[in-house]
Amino acid sequence: MGEMPFYREFHGLDPKVKRLVTIVIVVSLWIPFVIHFVFKVPLGDKDINNPIVIALWVLVGLGVPLFIINGGMETLVTTTGIKVRQYWIFGTTIKYDKIKRVTKTEIKFKDVGGYGYRYSRKLGRCFVLHEGEALTFELEGHKKVTISTENRDRLLEAIRMFLPERVFKEGEEKARRVKFM
Repeated sequence: MGEMPFYREFHGLDPKVKRLVTIVIVVSLWIPFVIHFVFKVPLGDKDINNPIVIALWVLVGLGVPLFIINGGMETLVTTTGIKVRQYWIFGTTIKYDKIKRVTKTEIKFKDVGGYGYRYSRKLGRCFVLHEGEALTFELEGHKKVTISTENRDRLLEAIRMFLPERVFKEGEEKARRVKFM
């Protein structure tokens, strides 16, 4: 079992919006499928009874929309470290003993090349789901991890319980533009 988090922040769609969007996508993508197989109305001049076509329809028509809609980013502060997960795939755990400095940062999508799991020379590995407040963690070996947050002060307050005061760098640091070639 996982340990109990001291702080949890989740960025993603509201559950009611998720349900509505999921229903709309699934129904709109499955209507032609049902019309073809239940009512035997052909969808064009090609036969779609091929198992590969049916499997692709299921994966693309149901899997991809549900994967995207149910994605999000979760930040957990626990006794062992800060855990960040994004879209069930990307994630990391920042152990407290590896953190050398914590800095308040402002993130703009154009500075990191969009949202999601990104890399920036100045900010290191970035977990970005919205513009604005973020924290940059400088780790051993000159590595950096930046996490966007909706409430930077609450996240900092939760982290302060586990880190010495010397780790916190006061002041705002503006993210520098990164040129992409």
